[in-house]
Amino acid sequence: MSTAAENQANSASTGVAPEEPAAFFSGRRWKAAGWALLLAYGVLLGVYFTPIAGGSDSSGYLNFADLLLRGKLIDDARPVVGIRTGSSFATAPLGFSLEQETGRLIPTYPSGVPLHLAAAELVVGRVPGMYVVGVGGALAAVVLCFAVGRELGLSKALAALSAAMLAWNPVFLFIAIQPLSDVLATAWCLAAIYGVLRARRSPRWALLGGAAAAMAVLVRPTNVLIFPALLVWMPGWRALAWFVAGGLPGAAWMMGYQNAIYGSPLSSGYGDLWSLFRASNLGPTVRHYGEWLPRFVPILWILGALLLLPWARTRWRMIAGLALWFFPVAVFYVFYDVTKETWWCLRFLLPCLPALILGGALGIEAVRGRLSRRGTRIWTWSVAGLAVWAALLAWNGSRGLGVFGTADSEPPYREIATWVNNHVPKNAAVVSMIASGAVHYYTDCAVLRWDMIEREEFQAFAANADLEVQPVYALLFREEEQQAMNERLPGRWERIFENRRGAVWRMVGPMAE
Repeated sequence: MSTAAENQANSASTGVAPEEPAAFFSGRRWKAAGWALLLAYGVLLGVYFTPIAGGSDSSGYLNFADLLLRGKLIDDARPVVGIRTGSSFATAPLGFSLEQETGRLIPTYPSGVPLHLAAAELVVGRVPGMYVVGVGGALAAVVLCFAVGRELGLSKALAALSAAMLAWNPVFLFIAIQPLSDVLATAWCLAAIYGVLRARRSPRWALLGGAAAAMAVLVRPTNVLIFPALLVWMPGWRALAWFVAGGLPGAAWMMGYQNAIYGSPLSSGYGDLWSLFRASNLGPTVRHYGEWLPRFVPILWILGALLLLPWARTRWRMIAGLALWFFPVAVFYVFYDVTKETWWCLRFLLPCLPALILGGALGIEAVRGRLSRRGTRIWTWSVAGLAVWAALLAWNGSRGLGVFGTADSEPPYREIATWVNNHVPKNAAVVSMIASGAVHYYTDCAVLRWDMIEREEFQAFAANADLEVQPVYALLFREEEQQAMNERLPGRWERIFENRRGAVWRMVGPMAE
């Protein structure tokens, strides 16, 4: 089908005026420029990407991927001799819980990201595989944002600007340079929507949409919240049948996996997650949204979505789809304890952020289609100015927020854990918390979580510990050292190594009487 015919089809389905030829964005040179910019963006991400098992999320995913590569879903705990505690997390690194009856480590996180990491490692190796999943997922999300915009009827110019707005969003950038789930989840949500929108041409495209939707849920189960949007845009029963067929393998894996290790197809490793959702979070999180979202997406662009309202009767399906893409996710996380903590916690909104960006672009496109030729020129230059403003805003925000700071903050995890692996006996127990996932990933040592044991429990353990049989060390970061040593770890300790984030200590005996 020709481009013009495709635009007519888009217009008929979504109600957006067909694209008028724009010489400025036509021709091979502009296509080449677009691909060159995408390549440069990929290089930028590659330069700053940190393929490191660091905090709870990155270490959790990488440790789980390592399990899968060993053909296992559950790991055997590394025992700490003599510890007595009622906590199921005391000897479990971040990203795991301990099944006390069997002494097995149960992964906390969903299997989607670990499956990607394990598959990529099998093909290209461990570290290159992290780049493939991390940087590749980000590039896929940007390209798919453009593709979805085109399917919704956007001109090439506004679809490209929308994709760029997603790419230079500080939260997107911050997550894209770490082995985390949010950007990958965004890519799969966009792929699901693209498949469903393309099903207007052939219902079989919905097969791709269903498979992508299943992967999106495997990566992050709350991505099921975009399903109402997919149903609104589903072009018919045949497409729905293909969509279900595409999603069945992923759904079968997820339910079988959860049943095998959590005891129920509908259970997860998060435990009582609902305790983290409170009505009292509503006001603070809404204020958090209001403070940060306009910094990342210009308020005039966000308000551009309101320009669609005069055409709500004729374009209700497109507007309803965009609303059902954005609001269920945004409302769900407005009650979550973590969302309001800091600017980068808006990462939970990344899978629905393209709806906000594309909605603004579609409003701008709708008005442009009603203008005269002269008015269109003025409108085009106004939008270009808005895009430049957005780019400067995002760049300034990236510098001020330390978006690329992971190049400094993450390597110390690997550095200090590698030192432990090279200088501490393999049978040692390492007391840790923040770096416990890194200890499990980079060493063979057992982990003892200081935040999950009481002072009296550790005092009893230290008094009876045979340090010849199992030496005891502690790996503590600066921000946890005082609390850990003063409140939880009575004993005689000596510092034996430190780097810019933390230190390694060796226990030489129980606390003197």
